[in-house]
Amino acid sequence: MKYFVLIGITLFFSACVTTKVPAKSEYRINTELTNFTNDSSMCKDKTLKVAQAFSDKNLMVNDMMYTQGNYKQFFYASSQWAQTPNDAITTKFLSLMRNAKLFQNVQIAGSRSKNDFILEVHIEDFMQYFNADITSSFANAKIHLSLIDATNREIYASESFSAKIDVNTLDAQGGVEGLSIALTKILNDSGTWIAKVCK
Repeated sequence: MKYFVLIGITLFFSACVTTKVPAKSEYRINTELTNFTNDSSMCKDKTLKVAQAFSDKNLMVNDMMYTQGNYKQFFYASSQWAQTPNDAITTKFLSLMRNAKLFQNVQIAGSRSKNDFILEVHIEDFMQYFNADITSSFANAKIHLSLIDATNREIYASESFSAKIDVNTLDAQGGVEGLSIALTKILNDSGTWIAKVCK
């Protein structure tokens, strides 16, 4: 009897040891920035700080979410963000402003340096949406920007940008590709807008 119990325990633990949980696929946001024609003069001798983006809590984690129909929201079981959308979008706007060279200097949110302007980024939507029966999907991004005078803390200019992109595949990768295209459009439109503000 003890022999059979021992065999049973051995088989049980060996099954536990060999069972593997599938690894989650990690996805990054990939954007392509336009090269801006820099004929702006007002901001040439000004400094800018890109603040950490404001967003809902679900964009501050690596879990990847999607919406189905009008009310349901789910996590992808086998897919996640390599970097939280909040951090990734903040970094993209920092790169945008540095590449545009509209300002004398562009600093990160944690910089202790004094700045003339602060760029606030509010992520209002950044999500993949499915219809109720999951036969179609689109990626939607909406971001509001405020350029703030750091001296008096007043809003110097503000604007909202949005993009809606139909996805090619009804899965996490399709959603990431759609969101990347949507964010690319918003970044390029944002750069054009700030260039006009700086004229």
